[in-house]
Amino acid sequence: MAPFIFTKKILNGETININNNGDMWRDFTYIDDIVEGIICIQDVIPAIVMAWKVESGSPATSSAPYSIYNIGHAQ
Repeated sequence: MAPFIFTKKILNGETININNNGDMWRDFTYIDDIVEGIICIQDVIPAIVMAWKVESGSPATSSAPYSIYNIGHAQ
């Protein structure tokens, strides 16, 4: 949203608010990058581990596995 807010304020001659004394950074995500990320992971299905136990397992290797992919941030 920041590029739209900045552009609108610039076009209207308004002041752009700078928070935290300017000691911050923004990460702009392009929709094409998100779509590419989703396409790349859509066929990656986490494997089921039938011997998985709550006490010693992790969600990434459970009998109902899932994976979290951070495709909206640079780090």
